[in-house]
Amino acid sequence: MPSGAGFARAAEAIAIDTAIAAELLEILNRSNVETRAQRRRDAERFRRELAALELKEDQLTELLLAGTLDEPAFKKQLQRIREERSDLCSEVGASQRAPPRRAHGDRTIHFRTRETSPIAVG
Repeated sequence: MPSGAGFARAAEAIAIDTAIAAELLEILNRSNVETRAQRRRDAERFRRELAALELKEDQLTELLLAGTLDEPAFKKQLQRIREERSDLCSEVGASQRAPPRRAHGDRTIHFRTRETSPIAVG
């Protein structure tokens, strides 16, 4: 397995055509945009699901207070709702810890092209 310095030297030695470098840049940028859009959709879904669980808990409490639901049934249903909330939060936490499926948009990738110019990403 090459060291970090060895990898850097190997990466510097790679020469690619400017057109290929431009195409790679376009693919990386598109991937970046798609990843950010997916994360926004995931965050919105999380907010909706969390709000739905809060509503269920409120409705459950109302049933208890109205005397429609006894305490053992209330506790059982409340535990189920809390488990769903915990599972949802774990799912969101895991997705945020997962490495993004894109290049880092705030870095520069230096390809040695025939024109030997760095390619900026982001």
